[in-house]
Amino acid sequence: MTVLLAFPPRAAATYVPLGLATLAGHVRAHALPVRCLDLNQATLRFLAGPRVDWSTLMRDEGVFGDQRAYLEEWRSVTQVAGVLAGLESQALVYLDTAVLLPELRRVLEEQVRQVLAFAPTVLGLSVLYPSQVPFALALSKALRDSASVCPHLIRREPLEIVLGGASLSALHLDDLLLACPFLDAAVPKEGEQAVLSLCRGERAKEIPGACSIEHGKLKRNPSPQAVCLATAALPDFSDFDLKGYFVPTPVLPVLFSRDCRYRRCRFCAHNFSSAGYRSLSPARFVEGLAQIQSATGARHFYFADQYIDAADLEAIAQHIETTGLDVRWSVMARAQTGYTDGVLQTMQRAGCVWISWGLETGSQLLLDIAAKGALVTVGEEVVQRAAAAGISNLAMMVFGLPGSDDEAFEQTADLLERLDSSLDAMTQSCFVLFEGTPFANQAERFGLVNKGNLELVRVDGKKVRSMRLAFAEVGSDGSARPPRGPIEVAAWNKRRVYMCTKSVFDDLPAEHYLVMAALAP
Repeated sequence: MTVLLAFPPRAAATYVPLGLATLAGHVRAHALPVRCLDLNQATLRFLAGPRVDWSTLMRDEGVFGDQRAYLEEWRSVTQVAGVLAGLESQALVYLDTAVLLPELRRVLEEQVRQVLAFAPTVLGLSVLYPSQVPFALALSKALRDSASVCPHLIRREPLEIVLGGASLSALHLDDLLLACPFLDAAVPKEGEQAVLSLCRGERAKEIPGACSIEHGKLKRNPSPQAVCLATAALPDFSDFDLKGYFVPTPVLPVLFSRDCRYRRCRFCAHNFSSAGYRSLSPARFVEGLAQIQSATGARHFYFADQYIDAADLEAIAQHIETTGLDVRWSVMARAQTGYTDGVLQTMQRAGCVWISWGLETGSQLLLDIAAKGALVTVGEEVVQRAAAAGISNLAMMVFGLPGSDDEAFEQTADLLERLDSSLDAMTQSCFVLFEGTPFANQAERFGLVNKGNLELVRVDGKKVRSMRLAFAEVGSDGSARPPRGPIEVAAWNKRRVYMCTKSVFDDLPAEHYLVMAALAP
């Protein structure tokens, strides 16, 4: 029995798969073997060939090298990522028509070779992002049909293939499993107990929380009890080549909590993939950072939590200071009154170099409609305080929220202009409507017209629907109009105020730009 967990393309060249490390740590804590393979990293390096020399970016511990040289290499990596993005369309063709174009065949042959080198009896594929789904399915199909895809590679053992990861909660699993007979099962939500059962020799269709097809219908096994974080094993990154990621020194993702403590934003679908909110104690979390640092040598981390509140971050920072742990870290946060000058200064002294703030909009009306539980004035003050404390800041903005109009857009643009000197970067996204969210459940109340589920992939002519919905907005005259999000993003880019014209790496201290590089999409 050999269980192999793999992380398929397409993800950032900087991302170390926390999900696989977490599952590996859980299984190995029970004295069972499991192996991990980062196929995203391997595929990017395979496609890059000699054009990108990762090794030139690796410096002595604690030295980050020349930003200009890094950015030159980053352009090459971006080109390779573009090639991989182009292969996604070929994967969609292969899934729907079985036509395998030469470029994709070359990549799939390499991926099949790497998988079969482990001689697995079970392959678990972890899909964190929707962009990974076509590649995961194409690899699964190729493994089932390896005689025609890779006739020189022989699969000697029967192979069960299980799909897991957060993106499964954004798919209709009945569509997926009916369309993909090459999958044995899918495991939405958290996967520790399911993988542990696989490693104990249980069949894929029988493991806790698994979904499979039985007599032409979707069968869901009972969900296991949620893992208690207080007693959970630490992530185990030992199977990954940490010097093989496109950062000058390793930057590892970690989690203080699962799910979201706030959980009331009307647009959010992230919580569908977890089993409820719980967290570590700040002391246990810092102890874990120290143990991971000891095992890996890493001193840079980003806290991948959906939301850690100010009180917990202050306590974490205090424990880091008390223990003398030498780390640098970044975090996502909601701009609340708890971020006083004292709290932010404590965080900065404890190694916080970057905060990504979920500001969303400069319109208080839109924040209230979205039930964000935030004040524009407070958000502005907090970001300015963080900058004054020596922390770099990123604004996460959502354009086209329900209720958006020209006035709301101008308020957002004005906020960003006022924060010019306090922000080092921003992300801009368009509002999307997800099935199961309060905005979708009460679409008419919020002036939205649900036009049905979008298709993510098609397999042999069968549609696999996403939980993402096509939608229109009700205009002032009562007619349906296209969503404002893309219009507002275009208008913002046209203004070319500041963020859209400068590199996120410009003028940042080295420790700050490194963490930002690890978070780059």
